[in-house]
Amino acid sequence: MKKDMQSLLMAAASVLVMAISGAAVAQEPAGQPQSGGLADIVVTAQKRSENVQDVPVAITAFSGEAITQRGITGVQQLGALSPGVNLDETSPFSGSYNVLAASIRGVGQDDFALNVDPGVGIYVDGVYLARTVGANQDLMDVERIEVLKGPQGTLFGRNSIGGAISIVTTRPTDEFSGQAKVTLGSRNRRDFQAFLNIPLADKILSTISASSRQQDGFQKRIAFPGAGNYYSDPYVWQHAGNDRSDKAQGGKNLFSIRGKLLLLPTDDLEITISADWAHEDSPSTAATVLATDGSASAFLSNIYNMCISNSAASLAGMGMGAVCGPRTMVGTPLAGANLPGSPNGPRLPWGDLSIANTGNIDTTYANGLNFTKIDSYGGSVTIDYDFGPAIALKSITAYRELHWNAGMDNDGSILQINEPSFPMDEWQFSQEIQATGKILNDAVDYAAGLYYFREKGTTSNYVVLAQGLLQAAPSFGYDDSSKIGAESYAAYLHLNWKVTDRLGLTLGARYTRESKTISGNQADINYFGLKFMCGSPPFDPACVAGAGYPVPTEPERLFPDGEYKLKYNEFTPRIGAEYHITDDIMAYVSYSRGFKAGGFNERLTGPEQVAPSFSPERNDSYEAGVKTELLDRRLRLNAAGFIQDYKNIQLLLTLQGNASPLFGNSGDAKIKGFEVDATALLARGLTVAAGISHLDAYYTRVEANAEIGMDTKLPKTPKWKFFISPNYEHEFANGGKFRIGGDYTHSTGLYNDVANNPIVARAPTDLVNAQATYTLPGGKVDFSVGGRNLTDERYKISGFINLAAGAIGANYSAPREWYASIGVRF
Repeated sequence: MKKDMQSLLMAAASVLVMAISGAAVAQEPAGQPQSGGLADIVVTAQKRSENVQDVPVAITAFSGEAITQRGITGVQQLGALSPGVNLDETSPFSGSYNVLAASIRGVGQDDFALNVDPGVGIYVDGVYLARTVGANQDLMDVERIEVLKGPQGTLFGRNSIGGAISIVTTRPTDEFSGQAKVTLGSRNRRDFQAFLNIPLADKILSTISASSRQQDGFQKRIAFPGAGNYYSDPYVWQHAGNDRSDKAQGGKNLFSIRGKLLLLPTDDLEITISADWAHEDSPSTAATVLATDGSASAFLSNIYNMCISNSAASLAGMGMGAVCGPRTMVGTPLAGANLPGSPNGPRLPWGDLSIANTGNIDTTYANGLNFTKIDSYGGSVTIDYDFGPAIALKSITAYRELHWNAGMDNDGSILQINEPSFPMDEWQFSQEIQATGKILNDAVDYAAGLYYFREKGTTSNYVVLAQGLLQAAPSFGYDDSSKIGAESYAAYLHLNWKVTDRLGLTLGARYTRESKTISGNQADINYFGLKFMCGSPPFDPACVAGAGYPVPTEPERLFPDGEYKLKYNEFTPRIGAEYHITDDIMAYVSYSRGFKAGGFNERLTGPEQVAPSFSPERNDSYEAGVKTELLDRRLRLNAAGFIQDYKNIQLLLTLQGNASPLFGNSGDAKIKGFEVDATALLARGLTVAAGISHLDAYYTRVEANAEIGMDTKLPKTPKWKFFISPNYEHEFANGGKFRIGGDYTHSTGLYNDVANNPIVARAPTDLVNAQATYTLPGGKVDFSVGGRNLTDERYKISGFINLAAGAIGANYSAPREWYASIGVRF
């Protein structure tokens, strides 16, 4: 701890020196400004509107105009322009680009499942989105986005242990207006957007926006050479209710709509009613198998090969007769399939990479499930009443639903070695009451609140492994593998005390009381493990019980019967001080804590007598930073250094033969780093934004049961990240405008999984995007052309690993693409 405090003091000293140096620069003559300085950025990170430069929190903020100018369409694309932030548009085994895998300063979550929670909170107009599925929001009518870095446990609460992303949509105004945009581009891209601002009456205002995005897949499915020479099982495996198998992967087909009604009964009262719906019906993500492991750890695929290569008699002599015998769903055995005269063969053995990898990441031999379908919708009512400077009250009431089905072929072959499919249905309700204002002669700004959150959901895990030797599914007679619930109560208080004109103190605390419940029905409907102990079905209940299975009369069942409950309380404080060295330079130090919810493991492939659970994670962060505006506000320069103690990390465990992902609090980590953001107005019309971050994130404790490799680095944490984004705008004499901009981002390599598996690690990346726009005189019509990933960088977004099945692969990024659009405003 002493060493950490020394590091923190050094960081504080560094930013103080930078601040003092900046003050000296600011006091030097800088000539006359061209046309004023940089525009203020207003954020609500502390539950009230403030200039971002006055908030003692590291924030990267994007205006709606900046998002449009850069051709950004989804939350994930903001990650390249945010130091210390990693945003990926899919996660392992999710099969969807609408799943957001977010981490900030090395803390996040890369799993989409209902039983685990995100580590970065996503908020839309103050409403928390509990699931990573559907969180890669379509940015169609955005006023601004705030990326808050470090634990936000006081004001944002649960599951903002790494940080928070707050999306604020456009507020209705009293003037009729609208805009529409059409974009065409690579791979048959067809995007349509429309927005209307409609004043319905003097005190009733409204907006409505809609967006449609379609693009063909970039990974084509091709026929495996000689596929007709091998026997294939009929596809009767249980799955998420969709047999769709498109001819390409990596495509997109999304539609979303949002409406907002603003009622103004009095000057002091506002009522905002919002509703939205997002729909996706796309093929699954592009997936490339990189290794077909034949080691002892790949026991499922090794047994498959053993079954098809040996006679039933010899297998029986080895104690494998029942395992290689008739499978539940198809009714046929694997035993002796590759021996002469077998009616169920010959079958393709697993092991040679050439059967699962075409040699080209844009083609695949996969022929199984290929779909992701999402319907996410909800509404909220926000009531604001302003009693005056001393107090303003806000109530945010929200209800949301999420319905998702996905199926993918992750073995890249004509076999069913690793083919998961997941349905998820989720409901959430939240209520927040906020009080904000000024007290003690305006010396103290306060924010206080009460928060309630409830979530219910059902999910199933349909996973076919090793040609159905093991098939995870709900137990017979049940519709779902699991019913999962969460309930949370919280109260918070946050104070900013202006001690003097220059010195301020921040004190905050939040107390959360939370519970999780689960009723599980996960099963192996082919009885893989049980057959080793009890032979072929029907099974003797006494043998089933003796083998450790939880319900002897349901031999396929792996999850214990009944409802299980987990309770915990969390206290998440914030303490800080800020000092305004000049009117344009502020230095600050802070301590904050965040937590990520605990829960239950439900994706079982082996029996459990008690529902396995895991406790909350905690992150204690120590930060020092400086925020400056220099050179007559032509230069905005912000920097922060931090140390984080990350405890009780929910790591994957090496249990159940690596066939399913189970979590346990099996590690701690230390994270050290710094970030620098800069925006400069270099000349009339020429603005350059740039940023750099450094992360040193490593495990300090790893238990023996954790799935960690030789390296001890945290996943999704590049050591260095740098971006630069110039933007130039010129106005012609006739009133027309030309704008050109782009961004370049370099990131050093990173691990994509907690096990630090090098085969799925991401190499260093260099990404370039650009867009040019001409606006006709009058400002009503825009013509734009642009390109993304202009260097055609093909990197691994995420890695999917199932060691038991012997299949290791990755989801690669899309190739270079161009687009052209026309937009109109009225």
